[in-house]
Amino acid sequence: MTKKWRLIITTKHCVYSVKDAQLYVRLIGDSESTTLLKLKSKYSWENDPLFRSWERDPVETYFTRNVGKTRKKNEEEGKQCFEISVPDSVTIDKVKHLEIGHDPSRFVDGWLIGTITVQDNKGHVIYFNAAKTYGFWQRGVMTLNAESFLKGEEKEIPHRYVMGPVLGFRGISAVGNYQLSALVATEGADTVLEPMEFQVFPTTATTADVITRGFSQRLTEPLAVSGKYKLWRYDWEVPRDSEQDHACRYTLPDGRTFSCFIPAKFIRPRLAFASCAGLESQEEIRECTDSNVMWLHMRNAHERKPIHLLLMGGNQVYADPVVNMIIKERRSKGLDESNIDGVHAEAVLRYFELYVSRWRQSEIGFMLSRIPSIMMWDGHDIYSSWGTLTITPVLEEIHRAAREMFILFQLRGSRKTSASNAIYQTIGVRPNQVTWLHPPRLEISDAVYDAGPFTFTMSIEETWFLFLDLRSERSLDQVMSDYSWRELTSLLDVIENVSHMFVVIGKPPIYGDFSNIVSVAKKTQLKDHKNLYENHADHWSSLNHDFDRKRLFKLLLDFSRNKSAKVTVLSGDVNVGSWSKLTSGKDSTMIDMVTSSGIVNRAPHAIPLLFETFPEKETFYLPGHGEVTAWTEEIALDQKHKKYITSQNFLLLSPAMPSVGVKVGHYEVTFVKKPNPAYDKNHEVLKEPKMYTDYL
Repeated sequence: MTKKWRLIITTKHCVYSVKDAQLYVRLIGDSESTTLLKLKSKYSWENDPLFRSWERDPVETYFTRNVGKTRKKNEEEGKQCFEISVPDSVTIDKVKHLEIGHDPSRFVDGWLIGTITVQDNKGHVIYFNAAKTYGFWQRGVMTLNAESFLKGEEKEIPHRYVMGPVLGFRGISAVGNYQLSALVATEGADTVLEPMEFQVFPTTATTADVITRGFSQRLTEPLAVSGKYKLWRYDWEVPRDSEQDHACRYTLPDGRTFSCFIPAKFIRPRLAFASCAGLESQEEIRECTDSNVMWLHMRNAHERKPIHLLLMGGNQVYADPVVNMIIKERRSKGLDESNIDGVHAEAVLRYFELYVSRWRQSEIGFMLSRIPSIMMWDGHDIYSSWGTLTITPVLEEIHRAAREMFILFQLRGSRKTSASNAIYQTIGVRPNQVTWLHPPRLEISDAVYDAGPFTFTMSIEETWFLFLDLRSERSLDQVMSDYSWRELTSLLDVIENVSHMFVVIGKPPIYGDFSNIVSVAKKTQLKDHKNLYENHADHWSSLNHDFDRKRLFKLLLDFSRNKSAKVTVLSGDVNVGSWSKLTSGKDSTMIDMVTSSGIVNRAPHAIPLLFETFPEKETFYLPGHGEVTAWTEEIALDQKHKKYITSQNFLLLSPAMPSVGVKVGHYEVTFVKKPNPAYDKNHEVLKEPKMYTDYL
């Protein structure tokens, strides 16, 4: 038998959003403890202290709701009221401790609780006074002691962070230091942010064995301001050891502490690759439960063996709902597509809020704060199939806003300041540092005026990364301009000391040809045939992009042969995983093309129809390589589709030990696929993911 008790939580602030999460408490006595008690709610909620106003969706049902006659007053005070069912054997005088937290698969280290009040069915009350810092959370659980009094609470919080930190890798400095950055967003009247403290120590040691400690600079000016929200960036650099990985622990001014891992100089970095980290519509967001579950599997992989860098290949956010809302609101006001008054300012605000709301989700935020990332945008970061759409003046203004937010959030600020010692000329590229294919003009110091394109390279010793911007110059007739192709050829020609080049591209160059499906849909006036055409025109398989596709293949095969380097293409966008290969007809040169998509988004509904259009093998002639062959390997993770992974996934890439058939510079690649179902029957324990491993 059970009885009803009342529990009231007062929230002072919450950095992370807790959408999709469940909240639990456990009452602990000297000899008896309750099971985990889920805090249920009777209704959806719209005004909760754990959400920003622009994250609310009145149609959605969330896990908390303020109840009772004083609901409005409670909301204003940051209070949430719950009913819990407690066993009859438990009495309030026996309760000594309280555990609170989300389910074991989620983290809430950015939730600042003031107090928790527990009232039994007879009106007796005990209090749990939380710490004044975030530091009491341990893997998403906080344990508090029962007290008979309520402590006074501080009214003001020094810095109200609403997003971050988001770690970025800025290359290796001229003296060999590992350069890092951390983006944070705040709300309120902050005019400065105090320095951030960091410590570096060997991964095999304790924090007592610190070999380096220091502080970042004091921030006196934000990167950007949007309404009452400000975006800031901390920069710092740390030394590297020759043979041993180090950990870098850093602490923000609000007391939250995080750690990342620094690869040794003579050890190639361990990587993760992900793309398509969102959903396209509010309907999909409501339908897709556990949308962030693969971030939890990445967290588990990172805790087993640290990941040094997270490569993100596009669609980090999905701006389609933002763009559709702007267009819908303007049409409702009778404004046509040529009237651009106020469009840019509105789009900047919406894109800013989009990035913050996505990157403050607890599962994503956990990984972005612990693995330095390198990013390149793709279509949905702007609008679906951008570059193949009919562009109106309104859409062009929206694109300009999307580009500015891409520079600020994904490139971590204007290109003049997004990497220390950045190189501003392509010829004479220097290893380890950021090299822009199109350097920003000398007079440009603000993201507002930087039109790109944004292709860049960087490296860690002999491991190189080439991130191709295939959106800034995209049209129905080209993927990049002729000038960019010539500059890219010149850039690759001068790169030396490379054992492995990872090329990050949005759409996979080896994928299906949908032209027959599009032709039939157009002739039969199939619903959405125009959207189907635009989607097909966005792919490399489109006849209009065939020349650029073969130009890319030749460029990569030439580079691999001339530099005696392994080349691997990492791509996303298509919401399936696959492993394709491209071989030269004149020698043994081979390019692996691995597609991983999406870590959040789901496979297309028309998967069986699409796969029927995919050829077994493709052969064509390339100058200098003769008859080139392209095909897709079997992965054997999906019984229905042996060549394609049709559920959420990401990649782990670990340096392979040299052995028979495995050379220096090669990597071991593991697809990590979402299990179905994702949790056990009680929705409490993550099921183990399915994996497939092979060598590059």
